[in-house]
Amino acid sequence: MEDKDCICKGNWRQIIKESEPFFGKFYLDKEGEVYCFVGIMCASDDYYYCLISKTGELKMLSCVGSIEDHSYKILDIII
Repeated sequence: MEDKDCICKGNWRQIIKESEPFFGKFYLDKEGEVYCFVGIMCASDDYYYCLISKTGELKMLSCVGSIEDHSYKILDIII
């Protein structure tokens, strides 16, 4: 039986499970800007990876594919 109050529709739980180890990790975009992966957003049209730069700029990347598929490279650093 489906819980009608649950937001876990579609592949939400799978996206969270696969993404959770990367929350708080840093990524470099193709322009050399560093972003922190802060979570997943459930929007009306799609699920989005949310990354924030040190200046507060928010990047929302479709969860179709991975963050790396959007030309971001994970960094092995702690800032």
